[in-house]
Amino acid sequence: MPENTIEVSLMNKYDSLICTLLSFEDGVCIEDNAEAIEEFIDHASHHGVLPLLHYVLSSGDTWKDCPAAFQVSISNTRRQAVAISMMREQFVASLFSVLSEVGIKPVLLKGEALAHSYYMSPELRERCDTDMLISIADITTTIQALESDGFTISGGRSRYKS
Repeated sequence: MPENTIEVSLMNKYDSLICTLLSFEDGVCIEDNAEAIEEFIDHASHHGVLPLLHYVLSSGDTWKDCPAAFQVSISNTRRQAVAISMMREQFVASLFSVLSEVGIKPVLLKGEALAHSYYMSPELRERCDTDMLISIADITTTIQALESDGFTISGGRSRYKS
């Protein structure tokens, strides 16, 4: 390496292990150590991949090599993700119903659209909101329909007045 070159590694050992596990490599798992498991779970949670890790690991031979405490933890996280996903689906369906009653047809974008099109199951794609594309001409009608259904517009409303 040249004298003036600095090598920087942005991944720590847990980030590297996450990448390895998500690559479907068999026989690799976290060590059976409570502190290591907790740190690994924190890193995987930070990256939003715990449900996906559960899916990948429990689908292959690696699952049997993982510590029981780790299995329990990510299994619980996956169950929570399933429950949240089911509630989100009901919410999005009701939102689309409200908007379709006034003739608005939003398009789902980003996380929600990806969760339903590129993942084996929607809970595997962590997300915290639902992005929709609505025609600018439909903004006022959208706001009125949502407010009539009990939604609260939390800001920026004045910039959308037509």
